[in-house]
Amino acid sequence: MHYLQKMNKKNLILGLAILISSCNQNQLTNNSKQDNIADTESKISSYPLEKLASGFKWAEGPAVDKEGNVYFTDVRQSLILIWTIDNKLDTFQVNSYGTNGLYFDKDNNLLACVMRKRQVTSTSPLGEVKVIASTYKGVQFNEPNGLWSDKKGGVFFTDPKYGKNDKDLSQDGMHVYYISPDRTSITRVIEDFENLMV
Repeated sequence: MHYLQKMNKKNLILGLAILISSCNQNQLTNNSKQDNIADTESKISSYPLEKLASGFKWAEGPAVDKEGNVYFTDVRQSLILIWTIDNKLDTFQVNSYGTNGLYFDKDNNLLACVMRKRQVTSTSPLGEVKVIASTYKGVQFNEPNGLWSDKKGGVFFTDPKYGKNDKDLSQDGMHVYYISPDRTSITRVIEDFENLMV
């Protein structure tokens, strides 16, 4: 993480309540989960670590499509790359404007945080690119960074700003937003984070 997030008391209490509830629900299946984790760790440790590719300046944002191809970004070289199911490195996009976080939604559209353009885009399996978020209340975002799509097709994304100009914000802070599944509205869902550079 590039920053620490500090929540207010109300959100902290809500988060603890959710965590306790989750722990109670999972207590019955905890033993079988522990067995599965031990099996997985055993299998992973039996495989040697292998370098697949190198030469990246800032690799970020991995996302896997339905076929199993792994897409990732090199932010500083403005590339979106693919490690294919054929074990080959391929280029999906050049001049990606510092794209960072990626995610495939339920319809296999590639969602992307395009930092330098300060927007979130969606690329269809046929290659059609749409901007799905670029402003909130008429003001451009800072630098969308990471994102995640829910089961309904809505998209959560973070909007921090890093580097020397981290105080020069377009928005009135660094927040988390939600794009509705029909792509008609954007809601600020978390606005009380304090982002501290580390």
